[in-house]
Amino acid sequence: MFIHRLIFIINFACFWSVVLCGVLIAGLSTSPGMNLARYAGEWAGSRYLNGQVSVGRLEGNFWRRVSFYDLSMTLPDSLGGYQVIGALEGKVEFQPLNLFRDKPILSNITLDGLKVLYREGVGPRNWDSI
Repeated sequence: MFIHRLIFIINFACFWSVVLCGVLIAGLSTSPGMNLARYAGEWAGSRYLNGQVSVGRLEGNFWRRVSFYDLSMTLPDSLGGYQVIGALEGKVEFQPLNLFRDKPILSNITLDGLKVLYREGVGPRNWDSI
């Protein structure tokens, strides 16, 4: 009896986990969901990188491809406020089911209009840090 109940609980949890993930991915594929993902990406990028990350627009879905427009990272004003890296348009194609097949998840990354700033002597010891 205990084994049957344990199997039922595990199946129940797995089923609802899959349903919740599907609803979450489907919800993020809508326009408000893409805006939420864009804000989350900007927040995470700005929090963990030394600068301000901004994304103009996201399109696509989280099943196969996400396109982004007007991606940029600028340094804080204390370091000059320069735009360090930017791209006019980019596309990331992936296969999420390859996670279970022991194959690469990312299949293609495309960047158009890439801009990278390189300045010498910016670091604390005049190292080439950008």
